[in-house]
Amino acid sequence: MARLTKRRQADTKAIQHLWAAIEIIRNQKQIANIDRITKYMSRVHGMHPKETTRQLSLAVKDGLIVETLTVGCKGSKAGIEQEGYWLPGDEI
Repeated sequence: MARLTKRRQADTKAIQHLWAAIEIIRNQKQIANIDRITKYMSRVHGMHPKETTRQLSLAVKDGLIVETLTVGCKGSKAGIEQEGYWLPGDEI
């Protein structure tokens, strides 16, 4: 009998880098939005912002990263809705 396998669309190395980026941003008590993630990925891993955005959307489709709408509560982003990214199991 044929065994079903789950194919992921996102690159595994890129997903591990994205997980690390989200974890580091969240440890700084910040919302892991697309701007912060792309800046981190280009600075640390040399990934182009378009490629980061593409891998992030594929990871959301695969269910490896959770996308939420979050409202900032401190600083210059207070009261502004932002798309936040979380690791599965960490969402509020």
